[in-house]
This record gives sequence, C-alpha cells and structure tokens, in this order.
Amino acid sequence: MPGWRATRGPREDLRHLAGRAAVALESGDLAAAERDMARIRELEEAYVDPGDR
Repeated sequence: MPGWRATRGPREDLRHLAGRAAVALESGDLAAAERDMARIRELEEAYVDPGDR
C-alpha cells in the first residue's frame, strides 16, 4: 500500500510546502521557511511548462 506521499501530486506538494513555510515564518523559524521556499522553487522549475514562464 503506497504511503501518503506517493498519492500526492505536484499541486498538493506545493500547497503542503507553502503551508509549512507559512507556519515556520509565523513561528520565527526562518531557516525552515527558507528550506521550504527553496524546495517550492525547485518544484516550480520542474513542473511549470517552459512556455508558461
């Protein structure tokens, strides 16, 4: 049986990371927020169609 991560798509990954980054910012954990934002940028690069940029 696949884990929860195996069932998520790119949009769910981005939403999940955005939520985590927001919580990290609210709690003052800037390092965690920056890691999540860097991962969001990586996913956007991987999933956004080059014609849409």
